Amino acid sequence: MQTIVSRLFDFVGPRAASPDFLKDESSSHKLLATAVAALLALGASAMWGVVVGAHGHLSIANVLTVPMLITASALASLPLALFVAKLTSSSLRVTDLLLAYVSSAFAGCTALLLLSPLVAIYQQSSSLVGSAVGPASAFLAFVVGAAVFVRANAKLVGRGASAGALIVPVVLLVLLQGAAIVQLASLSHPLFGQRTSIGHGIDALSQPSSESQEP
Repeated sequence: MQTIVSRLFDFVGPRAASPDFLKDESSSHKLLATAVAALLALGASAMWGVVVGAHGHLSIANVLTVPMLITASALASLPLALFVAKLTSSSLRVTDLLLAYVSSAFAGCTALLLLSPLVAIYQQSSSLVGSAVGPASAFLAFVVGAAVFVRANAKLVGRGASAGALIVPVVLLVLLQGAAIVQLASLSHPLFGQRTSIGHGIDALSQPSSESQEP
């Protein structure tokens, strides 16, 4: 486990060269690393959900809701992105792209977890920005995950995948994931004690700002 986690950090880190497990290990080892990264990501997101839902029953509900939102949005966006990836590059391995995606989710959810103490402090002490720090931390973690996903895929270039072939599936997956998770959030209970504008999904674009703050 320790070796897998250290290699995941190598993969999402700034090293220019591809890590050893991309070059040498079998697909089964990559899938194992992918599974470990997914479990760690979902665990970190659940802990963040406990913090932002620190209003009694919301903490317990968010333990399941936040990982479910991430999982459901991944299932809604991954199949099409992987299909497009195979259409644009016949030599690109699906296991490599999947590992890059889940590793970036691991990085983003780890950022969520590390931001949770700051979220807790402001939620409990600030009436000015207390309600905004939760959604802001989620947006920042998404940006971190997207940036790491782009960098992880850059490490696949030269292993049969060209930079041009990776641009379309990478951009498509980031856009689809963002669109899916925002809309799915409108179907779940409010994560932050009240439904924010993001929690209304695409319908928030047609609603007055005063309505976006209704529970």
